[in-house]
Amino acid sequence: MGRRHQAFVIARVVPHGAKDASGRSKYRCIAAYHHQQCHGRLALQGLSRFVTLLKQKENAEVVRAEIQSIQGKYGRWTQEPELPDVPCPFTGSLLGMAWSVDKGEEDPERPPYMSGVTFAWSVLPADSGPSWDRREDDGISIIDVTEPESPAYCLIRAEGRRHPVDAQGYLRYYNHERNSGILPHTLDDIPLVTQDVLDEVWPIQDKEQGMDAKSTETEEGCTPADAGDPEASMVDALIPSLAQMLLRPALDQAMSSGYTSNIERLLSQPEKAHQIRSYLRHQKPIPSNAVSLLEALLADEQGEAVDLSGFDLSTNQLLQVLSSRKGAVQALNLSFNECITSESISHLLTTFPTLRRLVLIGCQSIKEADLFDLLRNKPKLFYNLDTLLHPSLLDVYEPPRWPVAFTFVCTSLATMAPRMRGCCLPVFTPTSLLQSLLDLVEIAARCPPVYVSSDGGVAAQAVFTATRKPGQPFSERTLAAAPLFGLDAFNALGSHPRWTCIYQWGDLLDATGCQYTFIRYRSIDDIVNKDGDTKAQRTDEDQSPVKCYDLPGFLAALQTEGRPPAPDNLVAKLSQFLLSKEESERRSAEAPRQTRVPVPNLVGTPEERMLQMYAQGLETERQMLHIREDKTVAFMSDDEVKRIMGTMAISDMEYRLFGNWGDSK
Repeated sequence: MGRRHQAFVIARVVPHGAKDASGRSKYRCIAAYHHQQCHGRLALQGLSRFVTLLKQKENAEVVRAEIQSIQGKYGRWTQEPELPDVPCPFTGSLLGMAWSVDKGEEDPERPPYMSGVTFAWSVLPADSGPSWDRREDDGISIIDVTEPESPAYCLIRAEGRRHPVDAQGYLRYYNHERNSGILPHTLDDIPLVTQDVLDEVWPIQDKEQGMDAKSTETEEGCTPADAGDPEASMVDALIPSLAQMLLRPALDQAMSSGYTSNIERLLSQPEKAHQIRSYLRHQKPIPSNAVSLLEALLADEQGEAVDLSGFDLSTNQLLQVLSSRKGAVQALNLSFNECITSESISHLLTTFPTLRRLVLIGCQSIKEADLFDLLRNKPKLFYNLDTLLHPSLLDVYEPPRWPVAFTFVCTSLATMAPRMRGCCLPVFTPTSLLQSLLDLVEIAARCPPVYVSSDGGVAAQAVFTATRKPGQPFSERTLAAAPLFGLDAFNALGSHPRWTCIYQWGDLLDATGCQYTFIRYRSIDDIVNKDGDTKAQRTDEDQSPVKCYDLPGFLAALQTEGRPPAPDNLVAKLSQFLLSKEESERRSAEAPRQTRVPVPNLVGTPEERMLQMYAQGLETERQMLHIREDKTVAFMSDDEVKRIMGTMAISDMEYRLFGNWGDSK
């Protein structure tokens, strides 16, 4: 069912057992995604969106770090040690979100694109391999991200052949001759993944099909990804190595003597600065004498982002280096620092409250349990962060194992069986959250409700896992979290305080068609141990484990918690869609009350009665899924909140039993 398409991300990875990394890397698949309805131009648009996301610096640095983190650990395809199903979860998440959602900013006349259920439903094991012989599939996309900001690609047509073609060749297969010249500009000048690369990624399959592993045949006359003179490349690789050999004795002498001023004079030369950075990264740990040299190295770098990945700095050294920076640090990459621990993170966030983004890939000394305890017991440390990337927080596992700070739940009365979809976040800021909500309601406002009600889950995951700067388009967003969902209904009481937003898609009986509310789960201490209160003085609201807020109340509560305020212009834009409690009640009182189509008396045989019920259900859905002129979202009533929370509890139990969010029979 459907017109299926598969996307595979490949990269050069050193296989397990190689003595060293020099010249021993082999291509292998590191992420894969299945799309149930993707063919022709849709595949090219998904490919274009993925390439655009890869070229964003913040995304590229994490993709690069994930590739580095699996070097030398796993065998080649189908060989031991086996590769985990999702060895690079950030890269896989980026792929899935790119392939599933397009806000449609480049063409406001066309509705946004979204297709799929959720990320976890469609992600494939990286070692699954393409289904070359499944002719019912609508092709395969393959993207080489060895250098994320300079990717290569190819497509395989759905005809049982495995020759790589470019975008033009893929479209011609679908008889799009008239429009074959209209291609995503993002794919211009991107090299083609060649046949020999495919043979290296999936070598066993080559033998089964009797194909020549040395073949370099390509179609459409495209530029191969690895074109060039290998002898010239070897010479280019040797020259910097010789230069570094001459510099290394001077660096060793400076480290032993503690006198680095002569070395600092070389930092004005980009090539020397690069060699010095590489030298310092190989110092495990970095000696105290080298800290001043690292400070000088970073002094000339401009911007709010600092890349300290690969430097084994202690906690005190890290604080010293960051304190030497003139401007505020908002983004910090500490990947592959083997010295810092969760206690270091606590000191870091306390000393530098301006931090918004923290990347911790490959930090072996930050233990999962310690990080989770920090998130659970000291949530205020993370109030200024909108991005926290650590392998434990990216692991594709539902419901999430980490403490959830915010959950977005979307459900719909516009379908015969209620579904629960959404996204969970380990950290958030009011700014990132409001921008995500604004993106979602803007997508919903331009889409027919039938698409939103069925595919709203994947749209929610795309917007809530994203951050972007003011004025930056959605297509150039940065992935800030893994697109995961879970309903922790049974564990809400007694756990750390956290927020949930419930968003219900259109119902014919509602004044505006959609409803929302923000809910704050409270801990037992908040409910039972209120200082100065006696039991007789406590109200029902004091005893309730949850409290509901409209948008103004939600923002006021976040400010009371101590979170940074969101920009006024962002609040104003979102307020045009999310109505306050008072405005919702006024509109509801003034709007004419509509009623559902009455259920007729069922007559005839059981089969005939079943057909009548089915026809009635279709008519009810048809009425509820019509496109409304009013795009605002009303505040949800207390009775509706209670009903949905009951459904959430059932869905949570259903998932634990059957592995489905409201979709099992």
